[in-house]
Parts: sequence; C-alpha cells; structure tokens
Amino acid sequence: MCDNIFPVLLYMNVCNIEFGFHDGKPRSIKASGLTDTAYTERRSYFIPFSNDNAAMLILFIAVTSSWAGAFVASSCSDQCASVCKWGFIYRYRWNLRYFYYMMKARYSFQNEKAENFVFDAFVSYSEDEGEFVINKMIPELEEHGNLHLNIHHRDFVPGRKIVENILSAIQQSRYCLVLLSSGFLKSQWCMYEFSMAKMETVYAERDMVVVIMLEEVDTESIPLELMHHLKTKSYIEYPTRDEQGQQLFWNNMRDLLQGKAERI
Repeated sequence: MCDNIFPVLLYMNVCNIEFGFHDGKPRSIKASGLTDTAYTERRSYFIPFSNDNAAMLILFIAVTSSWAGAFVASSCSDQCASVCKWGFIYRYRWNLRYFYYMMKARYSFQNEKAENFVFDAFVSYSEDEGEFVINKMIPELEEHGNLHLNIHHRDFVPGRKIVENILSAIQQSRYCLVLLSSGFLKSQWCMYEFSMAKMETVYAERDMVVVIMLEEVDTESIPLELMHHLKTKSYIEYPTRDEQGQQLFWNNMRDLLQGKAERI
C-alpha cells in the first residue's frame, strides 16, 4: 500500500490527519478535509495498512496556494527507524526533487493559459526512440501539422539544470506525449518526466498526458504509477507495420494537438 501513497496524496490540502492504532500498532490513517485532488471527490481519504509487524514510514506532502508542509508519521522499531527513513527518502527522491523545483518555479513564473502555451506538446522519450522522433514525429507534426514540439535534445536550455528544463517544458506545453517502449521503462529520466507530467495534471487541473505505445512491453516491468494510468486512461498504439494505419495515426495526432478533436 505504501507504494501508492505518495502520488495519491502529493497535491492534497490536508486539514487534519488522524492515526488509528490497535494494540500499539498502526492500523489506519484518516485525513479529513482533502481538496484539489484528481483521485477522489470525497472529503476524506482512508488508507488501510497490513497487519504484519513490518516497519512503516509514510510521508505526506500538503500543498496550498501559499505554503507547503511535510508531515511524517512513522512506526518503526529503534533498530530499523533510521534505515526505513533513508530508504523511503531514496525511494521517492525523484518525487521530492520535483516538489522542490515545482515550489521554486511557482515564484518565478505562472502557469500559462491554454491559449498561451509556448509548445503544443513536450515529447518524453528514451534515446532508443530518437530516430523515430527525428524521422517520423517532427516531419509529421511540425512540418505537416504546423505544430511546435518541445524536443529535449533540441529545445532544452544549455547550462540549465535538467530537472528545471523538464519542469519548464511540461508547464509550457499543452500536452505531454509519452513514447512508451522498453527503453522508456529503463530510463530513470523518462519515468521522472512522466511522474512530473502526472503531478502537473493534478496541480494545474488539466489532462495533459498522452501515452503512445510504440511497442509491446513487459507488464511486470511497468511501474505502478504508469500501470494505473494505462488502466484508467486511453492510450494510443502506433501501428508499426501498417502504413495506412500510420497515416490515420498522424492525422488523429494532428487533430488532437490542434484542438480539432477531444480526448476520449
């Protein structure tokens, strides 16, 4: 259960947190007054724990318009408390880093309105898909569709921190196109870009992530956050061996990015 807590609670405004114990062991957490979340419309969020004796460490990030707070609840033995703490921080280091740069960016520029986005889409892809982006995506969408893509090897600002470039690209783009492949799943930066785009979806209240399945991938290698997205949102499969299907694919992509078609 702990694997799903961080992305679910990251953007919630937590007014009150209650911890439930039984026989000295944590059994539940109830956070009342939750708002601004894309995961549920309920006013409270209930998270059950398993009944084993494993140490647990849960980090809650609450974000409001003017401040950010971190609440840590832990139930660890004296022997493993330190190990659990640093293990959790390491596990969610990318989420924490995103949170830091997101809060930093909030004071440097405001999110653009839909009609003022600098880019029509930010493309998140691994190096293995570089040839596809250059030879297929750019000609079909930019040259034939008069669209403006943010391609990291071309549009990232030299000398700027990578995480700042990613955050800026996502916030200045109407959509984030995720080119899902085996190489994407192996890339730590690609998964970070996906996580940031999902967080932007909640923070800015706009459904911006579009997953394009370039090839079949091993479902066991898909992280939980991405698997949840694939199960709850429609994704597009690229017809690798069907030329007529490819033309239809690019026509649909141009219509979507140009605002001529609505997402399903």
